[in-house]
Amino acid sequence: MSVGLNFSFGVPKGGSGTLFFTNNSGVNWTSLTLIEKGEPAADISCKQSLFLNCSITPLKDGQVEILLAGVKCGGGIRNGQSFSIQFGCNGKGCWPGGLDFTAHANATVPEPGTIALMVTGLSAIVSRRKLWKTRLQA
Repeated sequence: MSVGLNFSFGVPKGGSGTLFFTNNSGVNWTSLTLIEKGEPAADISCKQSLFLNCSITPLKDGQVEILLAGVKCGGGIRNGQSFSIQFGCNGKGCWPGGLDFTAHANATVPEPGTIALMVTGLSAIVSRRKLWKTRLQA
């Protein structure tokens, strides 16, 4: 299936199997976010080789975010490259057939270094503000 930056797909009816896609968005993907509702985050595991990281996060509305991010040398998903998503069974059972996913490529994901810089900057602002208030009251 040919896909762009945003697409959706369903789990194979039997709950396991492989789906094949081709990135025809016109750009290389440095991240891929998959959102699903129906399977608890605790029951999901992620194995992949195209990105540096794979994280699974429960969202407030009962959905689960599977985030693939961080580009290895030559990694990510290049424009025109084919890739697959495989659904398997674990000891608790298979994915429910017919479960729908939405996918978003290249969603903005702050790197850990960026977050650290933001926290440092906010700390400096708060510190300066306290110092400024103390000087005004003196």
